[in-house]
Amino acid sequence: MRVINIADLAVTANITDSDSPEGVAITPNGAYAYVDNYYGSVLVIDTATNAVTTLPATATGMPDPTGIAVSPDGAYVYFANAAGDQLTVMSTATNTVTATYTFAHSAFPIGIVALANGYAYVTDPDNNGVWAINEYVAPTVVVSPGSATLDIGQSQPFTATPSGGSGIYTSYQWYVNGAPIDQTESEFSFAPTSAGTYTITATVTDSSSTTSAQSNTATVTVSASPTVSIAPAGPLTLTVGEGQTFTATPSGGSGTLTYHWYLDGTTVGSNSASYSYTAAGTSHTVTCKVTDSASTPVTSPVSNAVSVTVNPTPTPTPTPVPTAAPTAVPTASPTPVPTASPKPTPTASPTPTPTLTPAATAAAFVFGPVDWVIVVVIVIIALFLILLAWFRRRGGLTVTVQNAQTLSPISDATVSAKGPEDLSGTTGDWGEIAFINVKKGDYSIKASANGYNTSMPVSVSVKNNTNYIVKLEPVASETKETKTK
Repeated sequence: MRVINIADLAVTANITDSDSPEGVAITPNGAYAYVDNYYGSVLVIDTATNAVTTLPATATGMPDPTGIAVSPDGAYVYFANAAGDQLTVMSTATNTVTATYTFAHSAFPIGIVALANGYAYVTDPDNNGVWAINEYVAPTVVVSPGSATLDIGQSQPFTATPSGGSGIYTSYQWYVNGAPIDQTESEFSFAPTSAGTYTITATVTDSSSTTSAQSNTATVTVSASPTVSIAPAGPLTLTVGEGQTFTATPSGGSGTLTYHWYLDGTTVGSNSASYSYTAAGTSHTVTCKVTDSASTPVTSPVSNAVSVTVNPTPTPTPTPVPTAAPTAVPTASPTPVPTASPKPTPTASPTPTPTLTPAATAAAFVFGPVDWVIVVVIVIIALFLILLAWFRRRGGLTVTVQNAQTLSPISDATVSAKGPEDLSGTTGDWGEIAFINVKKGDYSIKASANGYNTSMPVSVSVKNNTNYIVKLEPVASETKETKTK
């Protein structure tokens, strides 16, 4: 495709990006030229630089564009698609297809022209006719961004992007929660003063005084600005090496919060609602901030400052071991020895009975701790001697009952012993019975068992541990005589 200067018909440029071009149309301001190619692509040429933007057939959706025309206001380009029996409308603002009209009857649209009265006229050689089509497309508008998260005190700009309509867009109307506000430009900055959820929409009006339907709804979530406090509030006094956990309590803010801990203004800890501090040095200050996840994140003011005083580890003072004061041993006053009066020379007169001088009274005696220890020891020794004497008065007696002929032990034999105390019992499997802790002295022992003759009483002296064996004779079998007839 060539660009020709109409003044002298000289070729000023040769554009080789075209692919079987069918038609060309210029926007009313002369800024752009649109070229449709046989295979469905469209070239958009900047007439100031001849720079080419290619819109592929996959984007235009046109099978065989032939005729092309630009609307008088320059807002749209119209394409007659011969093979598809269609009229395609493209926005010059976005270079995208906004509408497609399919003819009701089989047609072969080739030529097209757009007039200011809102109609496009399309030639149809197959039907020897001309189609008159109302080219007007009602305006629409899109609001962006579609959502936002704010804190009180922040603002969010919104933009209304219109399409369709006729001529220029004369005004905009913005709505907050469905109520119109005093904003008529294509951009609007929303600055809420209270927390809550808000909806933002807009409409646009074109030069034909047609107002669009309300746009998509943008949602705005608003929270109070974040603040944070930490506990314990202090002031605190710790010893070197002692631990302390601080906990942050946030308020307000949008979305997820991020925590920032500071020790004397230097970042410490991690992104956590708590901070574990180990005391070191002397005095310190602990603070915290939080940052929310608003569309433009907000960081809270610094929290309350907790003052921490750190004392060194105290050195333990040794505890003195108390020393017992020596106990004075009482000394008894010496008792004067009574002196006998001189014996007179014996005379016939009775001999006088000698008199003794009374002993002096002993000094008062006071018990001390050592004296009490001596008393306790003496008592323990006395108890031991008493128990020893008691045990020496008692002993043990073991009686074994045997078959006098085989010397085998006899179990279940009854044994009795009479003496300082009466004893009785039955022998076990080994023919023995043991009596323990019995009074010492002389006992008369007697034993009996089934099948054996009862023993005669035997005198036994029980001392410490005495063993005695009783032998029983088996009962003799009776012999029966058989008489012979």
